[in-house]
Amino acid sequence: MSSLPAVTTQIPLNNDTTTAALQWLGGAAPVITTGTTWGVPWPKGVVKKEAGFLLSATKGETVNMQSWTLATWPDGPVKWSAHAIGADKGRNADQLTLSVAKNSTIKGNLKVNDHPDQNRSAY
Repeated sequence: MSSLPAVTTQIPLNNDTTTAALQWLGGAAPVITTGTTWGVPWPKGVVKKEAGFLLSATKGETVNMQSWTLATWPDGPVKWSAHAIGADKGRNADQLTLSVAKNSTIKGNLKVNDHPDQNRSAY
């Protein structure tokens, strides 16, 4: 496993400070991946503390990811955000686009069953 980052960032994208263009190092996704994490610096005041993020592939399809705050500006906005995608996610795109979500509510399919006689499961 390499300790080098898998993606590089270019911010802003098309003069939009709420969007960052991402591309794989070397211009192509790795042949085998066990997942990828990266960080993005944000200009002061651009990303509110409660903001969410969206990751889009080249053709506009959404790529599932996790995001969290690494650092904040003294007055509260996000200074650095971290993001992670699972194995084989986003590998079919030459470029990915990370955007600050308009709404912090992200919809998805998650169902949790909790039965006293069975193991917990999420799917």
